[in-house]
Amino acid sequence: MKNIYFLIISFFYLTFISYCADKFEPDEIKIDNSYEKRFKIISKISIQENENAVLKSIADVDISDNKLYVLDYGSGNLTIYNINSGKLINILKPEINLSDSVCVKSFSPYFMNTLDYNYIDIKVRNHKRIIPLDRVKEMNQFNRILIDENIYLLSTLRTYCYKKNKANDSLIANTAGLVEYDKNLNLLSVIPFANSYKGCPIAFDFIKTDNDEYYVVTSDNIRQYYQNKLDSLPILGKYNNNGDFLKITNFLDDKLTKSYIGYGIDYQISLTKVDNDIFIATPYTSNIVNVANKNTFNLINLPFSNDKGFEYLENNDGNIDTSEVKNKYLLFPVRTYRLFTRANSIIAISHILFSKQKKGVDFVQEYSIDGTLIQQGQVEGNINNAVLQFIHYNKNDDLFYFFRKDNSKGWTMEVAKWE
Repeated sequence: MKNIYFLIISFFYLTFISYCADKFEPDEIKIDNSYEKRFKIISKISIQENENAVLKSIADVDISDNKLYVLDYGSGNLTIYNINSGKLINILKPEINLSDSVCVKSFSPYFMNTLDYNYIDIKVRNHKRIIPLDRVKEMNQFNRILIDENIYLLSTLRTYCYKKNKANDSLIANTAGLVEYDKNLNLLSVIPFANSYKGCPIAFDFIKTDNDEYYVVTSDNIRQYYQNKLDSLPILGKYNNNGDFLKITNFLDDKLTKSYIGYGIDYQISLTKVDNDIFIATPYTSNIVNVANKNTFNLINLPFSNDKGFEYLENNDGNIDTSEVKNKYLLFPVRTYRLFTRANSIIAISHILFSKQKKGVDFVQEYSIDGTLIQQGQVEGNINNAVLQFIHYNKNDDLFYFFRKDNSKGWTMEVAKWE
């Protein structure tokens, strides 16, 4: 299922040329240009690739000690570059033995909701001569990165499991876990986040608090136990420093459930922390929510609104008329895909799909934590066939990093600041 999420992301993230039938057009909004601030490109660096380090698409980025750390969706690897030259330094692969940490936890595969299945580690599996079901599906993956004193990688851990007393009745289960390395890439710990009927962590985004608690994107198939309704989809769970589940903190926005689109994209959320406050954004709702007090503010001054798309799906029970719109995701020209922290404010990055002009642009907006728009800038999606793939903001140097891919020339990184 996670691959489906990545395909949806890639659809918006890697291609900006799409089409929509003439009968449906989203509502356009006039932009107030007084908030506009241009980006100044400071430097442009080519990213080195070779046969062992082919960067397909970017899952996440962090910067520390003059090193650029890049997570690749395609391989799940962590690739490390010199920040000034773009030269390749090292590659860290999410080895399958990381999954052994799941086996020591006292929980069963979450999708079974039963104790009939057990996890099995590599050593036991080899002893029993159990043949892997699918080595591709069995590959682990690094999905999010956080660097402070050490390197923390939110990971998808794929673990072999079998039915009790029936070793030939087996499957591969996904579990979210936090893998910690020192800066010399020595493995320090692996914390698998416990699956339970109350919440199933997904390795999409996370926050590490000052007291070593974790907020992790979370799903659940029996959501009716919480709010006594089918549409109460959990999206964020809280876990202790052992990975044990504490509680569900946030549920999916009603817009996404009533329109039926939430069942496909509900875990593509972004998190950031300003002081002690954690904020969450879902892709198409164009709002930001404070996790603790649930205070919400809307993103403003964007060229389109998604409201008409939500209304269309609600009125049609989630179905589309292909004579009106070719794909339900084209109903939503605004997709907010990342949050960052800048001093005491929030950076929200939204991709805007222009259906008429057949081009895309990313809006970088800065808001106070109470929702006041401070400033914003635009980043063109396609410049001389170099297509924007990812934007990273680094609060330590107050710089933006624009990653572009040219199919014939490879990857470049533009370092930019607001003028």
